[in-house]
Amino acid sequence: TTVAAEELTLPIKQLRQAPEENAKILFEIPISVNLLDVSADANWYKVKIAYSFGPLHYEYSGWANIQVGDIIKERQK
Repeated sequence: TTVAAEELTLPIKQLRQAPEENAKILFEIPISVNLLDVSADANWYKVKIAYSFGPLHYEYSGWANIQVGDIIKERQK
């Protein structure tokens, strides 16, 4: 079961030094990475990756297992 909603689509284009909007940008990601969906247990994230190289355009979407839900549960103990 997943928690799907259009408002979950978040563009991810910059890696920052700290988890703050004003933090120094360490790297500008040259591809589009969007969060499309999150599983109910918050451990699986559906992402879409898109990039262009000259006239060629590539898009991939799929699920990545990132144990955020488990980490949050462990920290709350």
